[in-house]
Amino acid sequence: MDCVDCNAEGRLMWDAVEAMSCSKALRRGYEDVPLMLTASKSNSGHGSESTGMCSFVRAVMGQHFGTVAPIVHLLTLNPMIDDEPSAQFLTECMAYKHRQGVNGVRSQSIVGTLAFCTFTGIIRDEIVPLSREYVDMPERIAFWPGGGGSLDNAALPGRGYEIIGSWDGWENADPMEETEGSGDSEKVYTYVVTLGVNRFEAFQILIDGNRRKILHPDRPKAPNSTPVFGPDANAHGLHWVIDGRPQYKEEVVERDGPPAIAAASGETTSDALAPLGELNVTGLWLFTDGTSGNTATYTFLHSAGSDRFTGEFTGIQRAKVDDSVIEGDTIRWKVHGAYCAGTVSADGRRITNLKVTHNDEVVATFNGVWQEDLPKEQLTVWTSQNTEDTGTAGDRYRIQLRISGRWRAVTWLKLGEGADAVETLEDGSSPELPQAIAPAGPVEDVGSYYVVGGWNCWSFQDKMLKDDSAPGTHYLEAKMIWEGGDFQIVRDCDWSQSMHPAFAGALDGNTLEGPDDYSHGLNFHLGATPGDVFRIEFTRVFEDGQETRKVSWTLLRNEPLTSEEVRDAKSSSYYLVGTMETGREQRMKMQFDKERFMYVAQFEIGKSGEDYFAILWNGDWFHRIYPNLPDAYPGEGCPHTLVGPDDRGGDRCWKISEVSGDEDAAGETYEIQLHLSDFGQPMKVEWTRL
Repeated sequence: MDCVDCNAEGRLMWDAVEAMSCSKALRRGYEDVPLMLTASKSNSGHGSESTGMCSFVRAVMGQHFGTVAPIVHLLTLNPMIDDEPSAQFLTECMAYKHRQGVNGVRSQSIVGTLAFCTFTGIIRDEIVPLSREYVDMPERIAFWPGGGGSLDNAALPGRGYEIIGSWDGWENADPMEETEGSGDSEKVYTYVVTLGVNRFEAFQILIDGNRRKILHPDRPKAPNSTPVFGPDANAHGLHWVIDGRPQYKEEVVERDGPPAIAAASGETTSDALAPLGELNVTGLWLFTDGTSGNTATYTFLHSAGSDRFTGEFTGIQRAKVDDSVIEGDTIRWKVHGAYCAGTVSADGRRITNLKVTHNDEVVATFNGVWQEDLPKEQLTVWTSQNTEDTGTAGDRYRIQLRISGRWRAVTWLKLGEGADAVETLEDGSSPELPQAIAPAGPVEDVGSYYVVGGWNCWSFQDKMLKDDSAPGTHYLEAKMIWEGGDFQIVRDCDWSQSMHPAFAGALDGNTLEGPDDYSHGLNFHLGATPGDVFRIEFTRVFEDGQETRKVSWTLLRNEPLTSEEVRDAKSSSYYLVGTMETGREQRMKMQFDKERFMYVAQFEIGKSGEDYFAILWNGDWFHRIYPNLPDAYPGEGCPHTLVGPDDRGGDRCWKISEVSGDEDAAGETYEIQLHLSDFGQPMKVEWTRL
């Protein structure tokens, strides 16, 4: 929840209770992220019955522009309201953190009914562009002066900062070089990264290289010039992204009406007449019966000079016209079983004496007048635009961690080529090149590729081998122990670099897409039977600045399953998924405890003191095990049942928190226990603090 518009009727105690309860209920464990509180009655007055709708419309318009409107005429804050860091009373416009915001609106009726409406909206790109087109380098806002206090000891480095990112598969942390800041109080740490073949790189920053002291943004794929949070031990998915790919924007464009069909293009056939000069009847027509006053409307599409045209009757019983032809100044067509014939003027703007014949009887006579051109079609297209980060593989970017007092931010700047690769100082000299920007050869794809699929429980255990006889080709021989065989290909064990088809269940590699992280459920399908051995090949080649990718597979043979493979095929594996630290695979495998006949897993609770989790059967998100209630916990206080495995219940998880009786859980290690029935089926979930 980003913002709440309070009922706030101006009653001293009631308003204080409302403001304090909102901040406490919606920011428990996240007090460092203030909840924006507003009061629309300070803007629009007390609208009585309409006050709730006034607040709702105000919030909707705010999300339309990505900005929350402030409280006006605020002189003194209610003395009953505590000075809470988790609440922010807006006295000026404030932007949402993200392009999508979540709002709440509170209201109360005169009879005491309380209402709370929660809704979400996304900023309109045409009003607040996602990223403006890059033309000239914009002037950057000067970094803030020192102040605001000092960092906690836990956030201070002993030997310095190191950076880790997707350019080497998140394997190695490289030191950042300390450079001179803009003042005595500012410290700047710099690293230069080379854009890889994907044209985007993600990164985080470590204090002293410690992977449990991670500096990160407050969102996934954070853009340039955003504040730093942490250090935290669990910051998976929270990273900055330098995206050198063009940004795409959806636009609506207009084009002329649909093109003429072949029969209306001037082609001659055995029963067609010669072309008719420049005659053109294309447009919207209105026909009127002079006797009855009845009207009819048609649209005609005609290529100038052709003796054929297409059309449509646009009345209540809409229908296409058939047998349409122009012979000299006579125009004919058939619609709804009736034949229409009349005289067309030389300029193609009038049709007179149009007789409508049905069952050899003239039932009406119309005169038609051309009204207007056909409306232009509206097409939705995606247009690309460059930003200041747009680049190609091999381009270099200078990343800077800037620290002044307790304020920290991460910025980056694309560097030029040669002499432009570094900035020129005021005295005309150039600073020494950091080691990471040393001249490099042509950019090569040095990443590793993994086949992740149902047969390996969607884990990164099947690494593809390089085919020395075919540059850029990787292959894997995989034996199926189950039917089916769904899979994706993932680069460097990073789910944000997944190669997948455009639709689920693709039977070939013709629709290969990626690398990206929008791949859930989009799998290739082998159509395998147990014992089938497949050779899966993935080729990615870069030539003359162009990328070529291909996925293919071949059934090599069928081998009987070994006794061990038969046992694996009959057994089950269970994985924890949730808000805890789960590593690169984003889930944690549970181990079977034979003595207690249960599956167990251990993890440390985060600093918020609470964590959510569910369980995957065989690592598959389409086979999820979860409670039938949200925020469930074991014990008499929350009776619930275990549901699944299936692909539903995305909003239902188990939750370790104060409500479950786990006070002061932050930093503590818990063991999650999945109990089994006598038949080996999941029965219940419990946990204990170790």
